[in-house]
Amino acid sequence: MLAVPAIVGQMHDLPSGTIHALGAGVLVAEVQTPSDTTFRLYDWAKEYGRAGRDLHIEQSMACIDFGPAPAASALPAGDTAATLVRNPHFTVDQVRLAAGRSLRLQHTGCQVLMVVGGAGRAHAVATAAFEPLPIRPGDTVVIPAAIATSTAIVADQPLSLLRVGIGAAG
Repeated sequence: MLAVPAIVGQMHDLPSGTIHALGAGVLVAEVQTPSDTTFRLYDWAKEYGRAGRDLHIEQSMACIDFGPAPAASALPAGDTAATLVRNPHFTVDQVRLAAGRSLRLQHTGCQVLMVVGGAGRAHAVATAAFEPLPIRPGDTVVIPAAIATSTAIVADQPLSLLRVGIGAAG
């Protein structure tokens, strides 16, 4: 068993088949490929005083990737944007904006914005049909493909967010 410390700002890409668990007190923004399948190897029921759920040992053993997980990635200090994960299902970029700065979304597909720090506004700049949407830490906003390239993010204070693009091109 390999324990990896949770470090604020790091992104761990855990491809399907990678065994993983979170320790107590860890808050994560989890991006995953849509699936109706989860194989549980352990339930932590006793540790949290609740009834246990079914385990899936045989199914898990059939699909475990026993190789090492990819190394963690993070937005380098001083950088304002970087791609943290790119795979056939989604792309995750981290973006930092200084107060008063704005970012026009460039990708044409559906996007998800997860605010991890600061505050700002998301608004469709090409139309007055939508009021600017305030965003703050913990908020997740889905930007439909139809308005993606006409959407801007404005930082009211230093803003850090994850932008998830759907599909390989993201």
